[in-house]
Amino acid sequence: MVLLPQKPSFSNNHEHTSRWEVSMSNGSTGQQPSPVVIKGSWEDLLNQAHRSAANQNDEAIALYTKVRNGLARLPETRRRANNGKLHEIWAAAAANLHVYLTQRERYDEALDALGAMDEIVDEDERKAWRQRRALVLAQAGRAQEALDALQSLAEAPDARLSDWGNRVTQLVKLKRLDEATAVIAEAERWAEQAQAAGSDIGMTTAEATAYLENLRSIVALVAGNYDQAIAHYEAACDHDAHYRERPELIYMRLLTHGQPGLALPWIE
Repeated sequence: MVLLPQKPSFSNNHEHTSRWEVSMSNGSTGQQPSPVVIKGSWEDLLNQAHRSAANQNDEAIALYTKVRNGLARLPETRRRANNGKLHEIWAAAAANLHVYLTQRERYDEALDALGAMDEIVDEDERKAWRQRRALVLAQAGRAQEALDALQSLAEAPDARLSDWGNRVTQLVKLKRLDEATAVIAEAERWAEQAQAAGSDIGMTTAEATAYLENLRSIVALVAGNYDQAIAHYEAACDHDAHYRERPELIYMRLLTHGQPGLALPWIE
């Protein structure tokens, strides 16, 4: 099979990826050899597109588009036949067209390509693609649109605390630190209310506390308040082993911000 089950990514804190996205760093999908593919078939065209993409050859765009549009014209019953093989190829072409256009920094086209995913994916996968859209908007320099998209995700009925964290991350990237701090406080109130009502926020109470402390650490670090950044990270460690077992996180952050003296004790 030509598909590599991976997860699309939004930020370095949380990843949201597509099971149809293939690695474009080389021509291999990392799976066992697939059966012989009929030359000129949809699967053959998709494989050609993957090889072109791996070589940064823009012929991939035309090939992915040909597969996506051609299979879109088929009746759904035909795409779903044979264990849905044609549907999987259709989805892979659409997803990887978007990914390739993003990698080539052709953001407007990448955003247009996302439109096809709403028709293809199941309801439980659409959120990941809305997160992907926010990422591409940010990459395209459309900062406010990205923030608005992230706010919509945070306010949705199925919101998780990480949706709030993604908005904080974007505000930090924009150096809008006062707003980032305000969103963390709002997220904390939201999480407390949601958990009191029995809603799932995607993590336990202790994990949520640690997650918010880690966000505060990031904001303090970017603000140049290094002692505060360390204190908040230590608080995160107190509540969640995820941070306690990863001292390299705060080490690399401090090192990146030119604080080797403060960073070194975290790896000694």
